[in-house]
Amino acid sequence: MASSNKTDNLNLNKWIATDKPKREDFVSDNEILDQALSSHTQNSGVHINADERTLWTNSAQKTPVTGSYVGDGTTSRDFALGFQPEFIIVAQVNYFGYIFTLSGEYTKGYMAMASPAGGTPGLSVLTSGFRVKSAASVPSDGMFYKINDNGKTYIYIAFR
Repeated sequence: MASSNKTDNLNLNKWIATDKPKREDFVSDNEILDQALSSHTQNSGVHINADERTLWTNSAQKTPVTGSYVGDGTTSRDFALGFQPEFIIVAQVNYFGYIFTLSGEYTKGYMAMASPAGGTPGLSVLTSGFRVKSAASVPSDGMFYKINDNGKTYIYIAFR
């Protein structure tokens, strides 16, 4: 005999001491549970599918990496990121950009941009990070890049 009582939500059997459960009662409850769980797990409104999971994972891996460093004054310095940036920007705090001398002899560069294909002087992309440079004197091209000046703080954003 079916139960005297039923659960509120799924209408499953809820036996009392005097009820005599039968096999078909359990089968019926299992079918109700199977249908309810199947409908729930296949509902794309509350669950993601494999393609969505892959997209979200790949998107998270594309999140830009930001950071900062204090220049040590060396002419060349490498930073490890664990990946090759597709594009990176480095800038000295409080001196973002370039300063041109009035005489036109040289330009001081306090920021740089680069990709694996190339970039502005003072910054290059490595297979697992980036390299910054600071010129000790004005180079022949007139670009006096200052991307690792001693004691100066720099910020960067690297895109994957």
